[in-house]
Amino acid sequence: MVAVASAFNRVDLVSVRDNGSRDLLIKCGVDSSKIFVIPDLVFTLKPADGVRIDEIMREECFPQAKSEKNILIAPCCYNVDLVGWAEQYARFCDL
Repeated sequence: MVAVASAFNRVDLVSVRDNGSRDLLIKCGVDSSKIFVIPDLVFTLKPADGVRIDEIMREECFPQAKSEKNILIAPCCYNVDLVGWAEQYARFCDL
């Protein structure tokens, strides 16, 4: 934890996406006045159109979808220990 605090305390600003990350950095000894919770900036990007998405899928060798309903499940490190997270994702995908 000392190495984490040492590295992050050398910078002027630390941005994180959630309060859990902020709290963990503070627990590691990072100066709380440097840590800011901000939204994930990926949501400010303009979405690609269907033609570009199909092009990327072909270039990256993704299998052809059999329906329009596709989802990528990428569990985050902070929720995989919660009881029932996999079942919750599965139910969401059944919608």
